[in-house]
Amino acid sequence: MMAIERELRKIDKAEQKFRQKSLLSFPYKEQLMHHIPDKLQDTLNLAFEKAFKTAFLKGTALLEKTYDKEELQIEHESKQLMVDRKANRKHLKSMDKASKKSALIHDALSTSSGTIMGFFGLGLPDIPVLVSIILRHLYTCALSYGYNYEEENEKVYLLRLIRESLAEEVDPAESLEIEIKKTAAVLSNRLLVEKFIQGIPVIGAAGGIVNHQIITRISKYAQISYKKRWLNDQINRLR
Repeated sequence: MMAIERELRKIDKAEQKFRQKSLLSFPYKEQLMHHIPDKLQDTLNLAFEKAFKTAFLKGTALLEKTYDKEELQIEHESKQLMVDRKANRKHLKSMDKASKKSALIHDALSTSSGTIMGFFGLGLPDIPVLVSIILRHLYTCALSYGYNYEEENEKVYLLRLIRESLAEEVDPAESLEIEIKKTAAVLSNRLLVEKFIQGIPVIGAAGGIVNHQIITRISKYAQISYKKRWLNDQINRLR
Protein backbone atom coordinates (compact mmCIF):
# COMPACT_ATOMS: atom_id res chain seq x y z
CA MET A 1 0.00 0.00 0.00
CA MET A 2 2.79 2.45 0.93
CA ALA A 3 4.66 1.72 -2.32
CA ILE A 4 1.48 2.38 -4.33
CA GLU A 5 0.88 5.66 -2.53
CA ARG A 6 4.49 6.76 -3.14
CA GLU A 7 4.14 5.91 -6.83
CA LEU A 8 0.86 7.86 -6.96
CA ARG A 9 2.57 10.93 -5.51
CA LYS A 10 5.23 10.67 -8.24
CA ILE A 11 2.53 10.47 -10.89
CA ASP A 12 0.77 13.51 -9.42
CA LYS A 13 4.03 15.47 -9.69
CA ALA A 14 4.55 14.26 -13.26
CA GLU A 15 1.02 15.41 -14.12
CA GLN A 16 1.60 18.86 -12.62
CA LYS A 17 4.87 19.18 -14.57
CA PHE A 18 3.13 18.09 -17.77
CA ARG A 19 0.38 20.68 -17.39
CA GLN A 20 2.97 23.44 -16.97
CA LYS A 21 4.42 22.72 -20.42
CA SER A 22 2.60 24.70 -23.07
CA LEU A 23 1.78 23.19 -26.44
CA LEU A 24 4.19 24.37 -29.13
CA SER A 25 2.64 26.70 -31.67
CA PHE A 26 3.43 27.03 -35.37
CA PRO A 27 5.62 30.11 -36.10
CA TYR A 28 3.72 33.19 -37.32
CA LYS A 29 0.42 31.50 -36.47
CA GLU A 30 -1.45 34.75 -35.82
CA GLN A 31 -0.30 36.30 -39.11
CA LEU A 32 -1.25 33.18 -41.07
CA MET A 33 -4.77 33.10 -39.59
CA HIS A 34 -5.76 35.98 -41.90
CA HIS A 35 -5.03 33.89 -44.99
CA ILE A 36 -7.05 30.83 -43.99
CA PRO A 37 -10.38 30.28 -45.83
CA ASP A 38 -13.41 30.73 -43.57
CA LYS A 39 -14.75 27.26 -44.34
CA LEU A 40 -11.56 25.40 -43.40
CA GLN A 41 -12.49 25.20 -39.69
CA ASP A 42 -15.84 23.55 -40.48
CA THR A 43 -14.15 21.23 -42.98
CA LEU A 44 -11.60 20.16 -40.36
CA ASN A 45 -14.33 19.65 -37.76
CA LEU A 46 -16.23 17.32 -40.06
CA ALA A 47 -13.05 15.51 -41.09
CA PHE A 48 -12.07 14.79 -37.46
CA GLU A 49 -15.64 13.79 -36.53
CA LYS A 50 -15.82 11.37 -39.44
CA ALA A 51 -12.37 9.96 -38.63
CA PHE A 52 -13.31 9.23 -34.99
CA LYS A 53 -16.70 7.75 -35.89
CA THR A 54 -15.19 5.54 -38.57
CA ALA A 55 -12.39 4.43 -36.26
CA PHE A 56 -14.77 3.57 -33.42
CA LEU A 57 -17.38 1.84 -35.59
CA LYS A 58 -15.27 0.12 -38.24
CA GLY A 59 -11.62 0.77 -37.57
CA THR A 60 -10.99 -0.98 -34.25
CA ALA A 61 -10.70 -4.42 -35.85
CA LEU A 62 -8.27 -3.03 -38.43
CA LEU A 63 -6.14 -1.34 -35.78
CA GLU A 64 -6.03 -4.57 -33.79
CA LYS A 65 -4.32 -6.25 -36.73
CA THR A 66 -1.33 -3.97 -36.12
CA TYR A 67 -0.65 -5.18 -32.55
CA ASP A 68 -1.15 -8.34 -30.51
CA LYS A 69 -4.11 -7.56 -28.25
CA GLU A 70 -4.05 -10.94 -26.52
CA GLU A 71 -0.33 -10.65 -25.77
CA LEU A 72 -0.84 -7.23 -24.17
CA GLN A 73 -3.71 -8.58 -22.06
CA ILE A 74 -1.66 -11.58 -20.91
CA GLU A 75 1.32 -9.33 -20.15
CA HIS A 76 -0.89 -7.07 -18.02
CA GLU A 77 -2.43 -10.02 -16.14
CA SER A 78 1.03 -11.41 -15.41
CA LYS A 79 2.27 -8.06 -14.07
CA GLN A 80 -0.96 -7.56 -12.11
CA LEU A 81 -0.39 -10.89 -10.37
CA MET A 82 3.10 -9.77 -9.32
CA VAL A 83 1.69 -6.52 -7.95
CA ASP A 84 -1.05 -8.40 -6.10
CA ARG A 85 1.57 -10.61 -4.47
CA LYS A 86 3.97 -7.81 -3.63
CA ALA A 87 3.35 -4.20 -4.59
CA ASN A 88 6.97 -3.05 -4.52
CA ARG A 89 8.62 -0.33 -6.61
CA LYS A 90 10.03 -2.81 -9.15
CA HIS A 91 6.67 -4.43 -9.88
CA LEU A 92 4.85 -1.10 -10.03
CA LYS A 93 7.34 0.32 -12.54
CA SER A 94 7.07 -2.81 -14.71
CA MET A 95 3.50 -1.76 -15.56
CA ASP A 96 4.92 1.13 -17.62
CA LYS A 97 6.97 -1.01 -20.01
CA ALA A 98 4.30 -1.74 -22.65
CA SER A 99 2.92 1.81 -22.76
CA LYS A 100 6.39 3.36 -23.12
CA LYS A 101 7.27 0.97 -25.95
CA SER A 102 4.00 1.89 -27.68
CA ALA A 103 4.77 5.61 -27.33
CA LEU A 104 8.12 5.21 -29.12
CA ILE A 105 6.48 3.40 -32.04
CA HIS A 106 3.76 6.01 -32.45
CA ASP A 107 6.17 8.93 -32.26
CA ALA A 108 7.99 7.51 -35.28
CA LEU A 109 4.75 6.85 -37.16
CA SER A 110 3.39 10.35 -36.52
CA THR A 111 6.53 12.11 -37.72
CA SER A 112 6.90 10.14 -40.94
CA SER A 113 3.22 10.17 -41.95
CA GLY A 114 2.69 13.90 -41.32
CA THR A 115 5.89 15.00 -43.02
CA ILE A 116 5.47 12.81 -46.10
CA MET A 117 1.84 13.84 -46.65
CA GLY A 118 2.73 17.46 -46.00
CA PHE A 119 5.46 17.32 -48.64
CA PHE A 120 2.86 16.31 -51.22
CA GLY A 121 0.34 18.88 -50.01
CA LEU A 122 -2.04 16.37 -48.41
CA GLY A 123 -3.38 18.07 -45.29
CA LEU A 124 -6.93 16.74 -44.96
CA PRO A 125 -6.22 13.12 -46.06
CA ASP A 126 -3.73 13.03 -43.18
CA ILE A 127 -6.50 13.36 -40.57
CA PRO A 128 -7.73 9.72 -40.63
CA VAL A 129 -4.09 8.62 -40.36
CA LEU A 130 -3.48 10.98 -37.44
CA VAL A 131 -6.61 9.79 -35.61
CA SER A 132 -5.70 6.14 -36.23
CA ILE A 133 -2.21 6.63 -34.78
CA ILE A 134 -3.63 8.44 -31.74
CA LEU A 135 -6.23 5.73 -31.09
CA ARG A 136 -3.76 2.90 -31.69
CA HIS A 137 -1.55 4.26 -28.93
CA LEU A 138 -4.46 4.92 -26.58
CA TYR A 139 -5.80 1.40 -27.17
CA THR A 140 -2.45 -0.25 -26.42
CA CYS A 141 -1.96 2.02 -23.40
CA ALA A 142 -5.41 1.05 -22.07
CA LEU A 143 -4.62 -2.66 -22.52
CA SER A 144 -1.28 -2.33 -20.75
CA TYR A 145 -3.13 -1.13 -17.64
CA GLY A 146 -6.02 -3.60 -17.95
CA TYR A 147 -8.81 -1.43 -19.37
CA ASN A 148 -11.20 -2.43 -22.16
CA TYR A 149 -11.36 0.26 -24.84
CA GLU A 150 -14.31 -1.42 -26.60
CA GLU A 151 -16.74 -0.22 -23.94
CA GLU A 152 -18.49 3.06 -24.73
CA ASN A 153 -17.57 4.69 -21.42
CA GLU A 154 -13.91 3.92 -22.15
CA LYS A 155 -14.16 5.57 -25.57
CA VAL A 156 -15.58 8.65 -23.83
CA TYR A 157 -12.63 8.49 -21.41
CA LEU A 158 -10.18 8.39 -24.33
CA LEU A 159 -11.75 11.40 -26.04
CA ARG A 160 -11.68 13.42 -22.83
CA LEU A 161 -8.06 12.36 -22.28
CA ILE A 162 -7.14 13.77 -25.70
CA ARG A 163 -8.71 17.14 -24.84
CA GLU A 164 -7.10 17.25 -21.40
CA SER A 165 -3.69 16.53 -22.91
CA LEU A 166 -4.10 19.66 -25.05
CA ALA A 167 -4.73 21.81 -21.97
CA GLU A 168 -8.50 21.92 -22.44
CA GLU A 169 -10.86 22.04 -19.48
CA VAL A 170 -13.40 19.21 -19.69
CA ASP A 171 -16.99 19.33 -18.49
CA PRO A 172 -18.80 16.32 -16.98
CA ALA A 173 -18.87 13.36 -19.36
CA GLU A 174 -21.60 13.29 -22.00
CA SER A 175 -22.68 10.88 -24.74
CA LEU A 176 -20.10 9.42 -27.11
CA GLU A 177 -21.46 11.44 -30.03
CA ILE A 178 -21.14 14.75 -28.15
CA GLU A 179 -17.66 13.85 -26.88
CA ILE A 180 -16.60 13.11 -30.48
CA LYS A 181 -17.85 16.54 -31.59
CA LYS A 182 -16.06 18.31 -28.74
CA THR A 183 -12.79 16.49 -29.37
CA ALA A 184 -13.00 17.11 -33.11
CA ALA A 185 -13.55 20.82 -32.44
CA VAL A 186 -10.52 21.03 -30.14
CA LEU A 187 -8.22 19.23 -32.59
CA SER A 188 -9.41 21.24 -35.59
CA ASN A 189 -8.90 24.48 -33.67
CA ARG A 190 -5.43 23.46 -32.49
CA LEU A 191 -4.40 22.33 -35.97
CA LEU A 192 -6.14 24.94 -38.13
CA VAL A 193 -3.01 26.77 -39.28
CA GLU A 194 -0.90 23.61 -39.41
CA LYS A 195 -3.36 21.78 -41.68
CA PHE A 196 -3.62 24.86 -43.88
CA ILE A 197 0.17 24.89 -44.26
CA GLN A 198 0.26 21.12 -44.68
CA GLY A 199 -2.01 21.45 -47.68
CA ILE A 200 0.67 23.39 -49.58
CA PRO A 201 3.09 21.12 -51.51
CA VAL A 202 6.73 20.96 -50.32
CA ILE A 203 6.51 23.59 -47.54
CA GLY A 204 3.64 21.56 -46.12
CA ALA A 205 6.23 19.20 -44.64
CA ALA A 206 6.84 21.84 -41.94
CA GLY A 207 3.14 21.79 -41.02
CA GLY A 208 3.18 17.99 -40.95
CA ILE A 209 5.76 17.96 -38.14
CA VAL A 210 3.01 19.12 -35.79
CA ASN A 211 1.62 15.56 -35.89
CA HIS A 212 4.66 14.49 -33.92
CA GLN A 213 4.15 17.23 -31.34
CA ILE A 214 0.46 16.44 -30.87
CA ILE A 215 0.90 12.66 -30.62
CA THR A 216 3.90 12.95 -28.31
CA ARG A 217 1.87 15.14 -25.96
CA ILE A 218 -1.18 12.85 -26.05
CA SER A 219 1.04 9.79 -25.54
CA LYS A 220 2.79 11.23 -22.50
CA TYR A 221 -0.48 12.31 -20.92
CA ALA A 222 -2.09 8.93 -21.64
CA GLN A 223 0.70 7.16 -19.76
CA ILE A 224 0.26 9.52 -16.80
CA SER A 225 -3.55 9.34 -16.85
CA TYR A 226 -3.81 5.56 -17.15
CA LYS A 227 -1.11 4.89 -14.57
CA LYS A 228 -2.76 7.30 -12.12
CA ARG A 229 -6.14 5.66 -12.72
CA TRP A 230 -4.68 2.18 -12.27
CA LEU A 231 -2.87 3.16 -9.03
CA ASN A 232 -6.08 4.64 -7.60
CA ASP A 233 -7.89 1.41 -8.49
CA GLN A 234 -5.22 -0.59 -6.64
CA ILE A 235 -5.64 1.57 -3.53
CA ASN A 236 -9.44 1.19 -3.67
CA ARG A 237 -9.08 -2.59 -3.97
CA LEU A 238 -6.88 -2.76 -0.89
CA ARG A 239 -9.14 -0.65 1.32
